[in-house]
Amino acid sequence: MLAFKYKVTCPRWALPAEEVPIHVQFDKSVTPLLQSVNVTLHESLEFRDFINLTDYERNGRALTIKSIGKSTLSDYDYLGFAVATVSPFGDLKRMVPVKIKFNYRDGTSEKHIEHARIFRPLLELDASPDRVVITDENEGRLELPIAMKFSGFGQIKVTAVCTIGGRVVSHTPSLPNETVREIVKNGAPTTCKNAGTGVSADPDCVDRAVSRIVSLLRGRGELAPVHGGLRSGACAGILGGLSRGSKEKFMDTSYDTDETYVGPAIAEVLDRNVGENITMEPARILAQIAPPVAKATVRLLYRDLAGNEYDPVEKQVEIVDKRKDRVGLGVEIVIRVRSVDERLAYRRVRTMEIDADE
Repeated sequence: MLAFKYKVTCPRWALPAEEVPIHVQFDKSVTPLLQSVNVTLHESLEFRDFINLTDYERNGRALTIKSIGKSTLSDYDYLGFAVATVSPFGDLKRMVPVKIKFNYRDGTSEKHIEHARIFRPLLELDASPDRVVITDENEGRLELPIAMKFSGFGQIKVTAVCTIGGRVVSHTPSLPNETVREIVKNGAPTTCKNAGTGVSADPDCVDRAVSRIVSLLRGRGELAPVHGGLRSGACAGILGGLSRGSKEKFMDTSYDTDETYVGPAIAEVLDRNVGENITMEPARILAQIAPPVAKATVRLLYRDLAGNEYDPVEKQVEIVDKRKDRVGLGVEIVIRVRSVDERLAYRRVRTMEIDADE
């Protein structure tokens, strides 16, 4: 029997729906002896791409490779293909087989089984109150503290959505705007604010206000890098480098509107890390409660870096309004992450032992 010299390589982990490239490399002296290569996928996988195949037939999860391109830059010939899971699954980890069969012209064959190792994240609510009470003392402003539990693998981004009677009452503010308002309220020069125009024409005041914002941004070291590696420091650099006119426009929109001049890049920068594996956009419930008691549904939507959206986490919360005069008064409830338990997060997926699917 011919001793076929081949080497199969495959990544040690992937997220659901993420492409898993599988490469087969073998000695050029064996290429003329090869009749065909058969690849059969597990039912949970599908083909996404093919590499260096000059003649092949695909039938669903079965692939027959009849010829490949000749390599001119190395001592080996090669073929490859990419697979991915058809859809996310419930298990936090799976190892699914990719069966490869090499058929030679002399009638012999060799079999090889490679495995795609797929991991996913899971978000759960660890604890949160079943009811919140609004009183004259808290003036309709209070927090809904939640505790999360993360298990599995991957980075996730969480968005909180709250509904009352089927109507969405939660809002995810622009964080640059929210940050600027906090700064203005807690130390930025208030003389910049003008009832008529929103910002004073005093250039020194504008410079001081923007400098204050830049200083705060530079101090927010807990902020995670986002697309392009942009951090809060880079965000501060963008603000600090604005022209005088742009600074005035930035401060004007910060005082007067719910928009920011700097744009969506800074909005992404200021997404908050609430855990090692979790980034969550801040959210608050803004509503008017008609009856003294309202049932609210808080849903935590989350997705991983591959764009997979998972089943949301839901919590029913009773909102009780005990204020003496509730007519025309609104409610503002900030959804605040109190703690995140990540003890069950996977840390070493490359070496983790997994039972293989059949």
